[in-house]
Amino acid sequence: VLAATGVGVSVSPQGHVLTTQNVSKGCEHITFNKQGAEFVASVRTEDHNVNLTLLTATISPETFLALSHKDIFMMKELWALRAFVKMPRAAKKSLESVVVSAMSGVKNKATELQIEGDFETILAGSPVVDNNGRLTALFEDKRALQMGHDFWRQVPENTQFAINSKAIETFLNTEGLIYPLEEDQALSDSGLETILSKATVHLSCWMSASKIEAFKGTKILFEDVIKHKFSKPVASQF
Repeated sequence: VLAATGVGVSVSPQGHVLTTQNVSKGCEHITFNKQGAEFVASVRTEDHNVNLTLLTATISPETFLALSHKDIFMMKELWALRAFVKMPRAAKKSLESVVVSAMSGVKNKATELQIEGDFETILAGSPVVDNNGRLTALFEDKRALQMGHDFWRQVPENTQFAINSKAIETFLNTEGLIYPLEEDQALSDSGLETILSKATVHLSCWMSASKIEAFKGTKILFEDVIKHKFSKPVASQF
């Protein structure tokens, strides 16, 4: 059954899609719709410590995101797509300005950033870019992180955590997926939204009843699936 959703971002012209390991774990099949067709994605490699997964699919993306090599600093302004998900296959996107509020993440994890913004509907795996449209970070799911950590107080609603570009670069380097940077050019808001929309895919995670039972304590699943393992989910927790 369709048990969960997340986001992936194209990082090469050969159909490589980057997402978080929290999105991909437990999935027996991962699919996404793009260019008017449905694609099946398979896991090529993953890193549990950094929380990254690299997927492959037989798609030639309209565009892909190159990595940013710019320095990250406190209060740096970055950009993300805000997804309003009403049904698993339908989403309305808009551009959101966010800022870096800490140079490390949960329990001072060096591969993460702390970012502030309007995160009411941000999905795990959503890309964060600089004003040149270069991939700077990848959002994690705050709720999934809270499942695995003891927080002394509730994380503020507008605070989120993201995997930083250095960790992403190290991960992609193992697969030879670092491409030369083109000339830097600042993009308009509409240009940023266009490149993010074209490079982003919404992933559907399909799981069996046994997988749902095994991962319900560590993975964000549709409420309907948890209560009724084989009923079709009509709304998500996002």
